[in-house]
Amino acid sequence: MEIERIRNKIVAPAISILCLTLILAYVLLNRLQNEHIIQSQTFVHEHLESFIEAEIHEDAVSFIDLINVVKNDANIQQAWQNKSRDDLYNASKSWYQAINKNHRITHFYFHHLDKTNFLRVHNPQRFGDDIGRHTLRQAAQTQQTSFGVELGTFGYLVLRIVSPWFIDGQLVGYIELGEETEHILEKSSATLETNIVTLINKDKLNKNEWLLRTAEPDQDYLWNALPNHVLVDSERIKSSISNQHGRFELIKKGLNPQLKGELSKDQNDYFFTGNFPIVDVAGTTVGAYVFFSNISAEIKHNQQSTKVLFSSGAALALLLFFFYYYYVGRIERAQNKVLQQLQQEIDNRTQIQSDLVTAKEFAEKASQAKSEFLSSMSHELRTPLNAVLGFSQLLAHDTENKLSADQLESLGYIQDSGQHLLGLIDSVLDLATIESGHINITLESVDTDDLLLKVASSIKTQAAKRQITIDSQISDKYYLTADYSKLKQVLLNFASNAVKYNNEGGLIILSCESTADDRIRLSVTDSGDGVDESLIASLFEPFNRLDKANSSVQGTGIGLTICKELVTLMGGEIGVFNNADHGLTFWVEFDIAKDKH
Repeated sequence: MEIERIRNKIVAPAISILCLTLILAYVLLNRLQNEHIIQSQTFVHEHLESFIEAEIHEDAVSFIDLINVVKNDANIQQAWQNKSRDDLYNASKSWYQAINKNHRITHFYFHHLDKTNFLRVHNPQRFGDDIGRHTLRQAAQTQQTSFGVELGTFGYLVLRIVSPWFIDGQLVGYIELGEETEHILEKSSATLETNIVTLINKDKLNKNEWLLRTAEPDQDYLWNALPNHVLVDSERIKSSISNQHGRFELIKKGLNPQLKGELSKDQNDYFFTGNFPIVDVAGTTVGAYVFFSNISAEIKHNQQSTKVLFSSGAALALLLFFFYYYYVGRIERAQNKVLQQLQQEIDNRTQIQSDLVTAKEFAEKASQAKSEFLSSMSHELRTPLNAVLGFSQLLAHDTENKLSADQLESLGYIQDSGQHLLGLIDSVLDLATIESGHINITLESVDTDDLLLKVASSIKTQAAKRQITIDSQISDKYYLTADYSKLKQVLLNFASNAVKYNNEGGLIILSCESTADDRIRLSVTDSGDGVDESLIASLFEPFNRLDKANSSVQGTGIGLTICKELVTLMGGEIGVFNNADHGLTFWVEFDIAKDKH
């Protein structure tokens, strides 16, 4: 009876979880499939803007060649020099007809040097007006061919190419060609299998002129359909969405997302919509391209596939339920048998854990007590020690009661020993601060040139006393990521040791180089006696001064330990090795800084 009750308590939640899992899997699978479709559409539309720009540039390059041919036509040159508008029109008319037919050129101009129009070959009855377009101004200013997309009177986008015209080396005027960019959108739509429409900002258009562009009865509706934009090429979208209201609702949705696009639904169809701005050659945003792709077939196929998978999963889940209900009854009896053994093991582990917690708390209290003791003792020792050092300096500089040579020598011992003791106190306190985790590390971009120069300058006087030469070997300028002050402290420790343990008249080399794994290595090399290979690994252990009994060099024995802890906290690596000839090389490595400022 007890087994049956336990079985029911297990199976009931399992059934609930299984049902929830199936539902969640159904929802997630639908979402993942839709996201996959959207990602594939996003990839296409992310290349849409660059594709249009490339097509515009390609047309512009070919039109520049056409202008150059027109410039060199002898009849056109003669007509221009005679200032005969009729002759110029007759000479260029055949040119216009050919390039209009073969290259879709719809605008052909000749302009005076003062940027007034002399002849519109495509509309010869209109001339003499000032041309204030950016392409003409830019060509006049730079004396170079200028091209770019500009907004026409009726909201059409026109690719204009304006080129200075030189005859016999003298600037005589400007020639301009233009084409409407509608065919570029058609090509882009076909190539990328999407639909693109052009929307122009209303504040860039004259409403009355725009309404007069055609006699269509729905012109007022087209103007008022969108709050801030006007749909210029409404014919192309009609083939995709026949309902006019639906077209504009889809366009409104397409105006909301930025570049990446989003999924929109219109009745029973699904569309991927998005937009990117239309920026003319002057850098002014004049409207937006809205793109949309009908992905209903893919969405509905995914939904059907998901339903089939869900049904299969439900059948499998039902089968698993009966098997699970039977099987759990068998394992329940075995489970009860080992339950007592597990309980005993749990009790044992609980006791062990309790002992570990007690030991951990004791260790933390001991560490805290050590830190507090070191901090307190540092203060207590510094106060009288600073007094001793202060009075020793007063005695050394007392001009009224001058000390003898022996007294000055003894006073020097006092000062040296006091400074050594003060350094030992500071080092112990630094180590305690690091171990307690209270040290602040600020990672930044570090200029290695500046750092090594300052390190060399800091030990210059100390090295000069022993006639030691300092050489900096820097192959290139590098930036690494570290705490500047802490890294400088580490390198100063290396350099100071290189002076203390070097030979008289020796050499210290400060170097910086990049490693094979794209890191920066800073090295300090001396020409001393080096260290036995068996003792190299113990150099970074606290209070471990090698051959300290026979060494005349003062030291705390924890400087390198502090260096290792600081480098580790900064995310770097530290090491040391004996040089091939003589001496030691201490080095640190850090990641290259991504930002050099």
